[in-house]
Amino acid sequence: MRLAIPMLFAISMPAQSAWTPLVAPAPTPRSDLAMAFDPMRGELLVLGGWSGSADLDETWTFDGVAWQLRTPATSPGPISSHRLAFDAVLGEVLAFGGWNGTSFLAGTWTWNGTTWTQRTPATSPPARYAHMLAADTARNRIVLFGGYCGSGCALDDTWEWDGVTWYLQQPSVRPTGRYSAGMVFDQRRGVTMLFGGRTLAARVNDAWTWNGSQWTALGTGGPSPRSTPAMSYDPLRQRTVVFGGFAGAYVNDTWEHNGLGWVQRTPSTPPAARGFAAMAFAPTLQCTVLFGGDNGAVLGTSHSYGALSPASATTLGAGCGSAMTLVPRDLPWLLDTCRITAGNLPAGTGLTFFAAGFSSATWAGTPLPLDLSVFGMNGCFLRVAAEVTAVVPANAGSAEYTFAVPAQTSLLGLHVFVQALAADAAVQPAGLAVTPALDLTVGAR
Repeated sequence: MRLAIPMLFAISMPAQSAWTPLVAPAPTPRSDLAMAFDPMRGELLVLGGWSGSADLDETWTFDGVAWQLRTPATSPGPISSHRLAFDAVLGEVLAFGGWNGTSFLAGTWTWNGTTWTQRTPATSPPARYAHMLAADTARNRIVLFGGYCGSGCALDDTWEWDGVTWYLQQPSVRPTGRYSAGMVFDQRRGVTMLFGGRTLAARVNDAWTWNGSQWTALGTGGPSPRSTPAMSYDPLRQRTVVFGGFAGAYVNDTWEHNGLGWVQRTPSTPPAARGFAAMAFAPTLQCTVLFGGDNGAVLGTSHSYGALSPASATTLGAGCGSAMTLVPRDLPWLLDTCRITAGNLPAGTGLTFFAAGFSSATWAGTPLPLDLSVFGMNGCFLRVAAEVTAVVPANAGSAEYTFAVPAQTSLLGLHVFVQALAADAAVQPAGLAVTPALDLTVGAR
């Protein structure tokens, strides 16, 4: 299926992303804090930070509406320049390392939504601060790289946490030892991405990826050399976002990496220049949240960043017969390809029939959903206008349907409806069943 024109091409489009101040009262100003999203509790978690005069012993959560200061029975104590990442094995947020005003830290702590617990792993990375930490959700590992361990010491070691203990990895090639870089897990590409930071020699702007066994250099380019950038991964738009940092002066530029290269974004109202801020994607808000930082003064402002016109997908109704599914592998973004997968297909399915159109209310004058019982498909309903159809071979119980979305801003907000049909002996007498339908909204990154 093609929307409007049969090929994708690059054109200049207005900025399609924006920074927006969050009006909810935030915690007191701080820099060198750590923040991560806790999917088990559906909230952002903030730990510690530097107030401008002291390291903080504070735990805050943000549910998308209000910030709440928590009062855990135990905590890591005053802490800054530490890092957080969600541990899918334990179902808790993990904190490691940092600085308490007098000492480098090597503690491993986890947050269960109520209190902090110090873990006692059999092995553990040496003490450090300003290191990099990211949760590899594909392998259920937390990846740690580098950090600062004192004068003349910028670490280049790679560690992984499996929910029980830490393991030192031994890749033959690795980034130069550094601290105060950015690192996130790119969910679409299944790799951890490292960018920038400070080596013992200088600020850098090289990027690397870690796949669980080796580091691969992506080269330099894009953002200028910098330390303390805020960095997060936006799974909705499938982009790594980098904001600000210190590049000889504090900056407030916004960059994105799509797995192939860098693009600088030019939103009209970016936050003030800063470094030492925290940033994380909040699924509850469907956007990236930036909080705190330092630009010569310690900051307490918070902002959200995301698409002005986000793409989306909503399931319509139920299928029939076997538990076939219909899910988007990629959302319909301008200048991209949308991929829809029919899964859980009955054993032996050879071909899958896809129907797509621009209405779920009528098709050629016939009201929808259309009861298919008259065709021997009892309990089945056609829920989309079958204006475009395609037959796709099934492979290992699934079939994928793709369509290109042209770079035409007039398509923003357009709804595309998709449903799939496949052979299913459970539906008699026709032996055919349909999946639920999808309501897809075209958006722009």
